[in-house]
Amino acid sequence: MGTSTFSVTSSRDLDCVTVVVAGDVDLLSVATLRRCLGDALIDGCRMLVIDLSGVTFMDSAGLGALVAAWKRARVLRVEMVVWRPSHRVLTVLGLTALDHVLHVDVRDTHPAAQPGAQVESAPAS
Repeated sequence: MGTSTFSVTSSRDLDCVTVVVAGDVDLLSVATLRRCLGDALIDGCRMLVIDLSGVTFMDSAGLGALVAAWKRARVLRVEMVVWRPSHRVLTVLGLTALDHVLHVDVRDTHPAAQPGAQVESAPAS
């Protein structure tokens, strides 16, 4: 595809790293996504939240990056959450049954702020 601008940013709030992805996740952009997810997992976080609300397209390369991050997160005992996937991404996750493998959260509340989250977050201001 490659028609949409791709971006990936990450931020850390105590034990939680949030990676925000936007645009097309395809063969041209997946290396950047893989690197960012890998860096987040190396960072020693207890929760990795991947915000896919701005993703306009995701091919098998993008799905592979999510699965690779999920496998690594399991080894490191990091909770990984695919948060607010766009309708297109949610459809692909459903068609591939990855919505049954990955922890997918469609709620608007950040996973680290939800009741029962096993992560320290900064106190509300």
